[in-house]
Amino acid sequence: MQNNFKPRQTEAAKKRLSVYLKEAEQILEAEKQLYKKIRKRHSLGYRILAFFKK
Repeated sequence: MQNNFKPRQTEAAKKRLSVYLKEAEQILEAEKQLYKKIRKRHSLGYRILAFFKK
């Protein structure tokens, strides 16, 4: 089996993968924040406060 990869190709691939990884981490963090808000809205304390605000 031949080694066809040149160092430039591997560096470019590493850069692309790191960009994809950063994007995935940002999406994951945004989803975590969203689920935190949802859990907070459904918490008992929040429901009690909402009940008294009516």
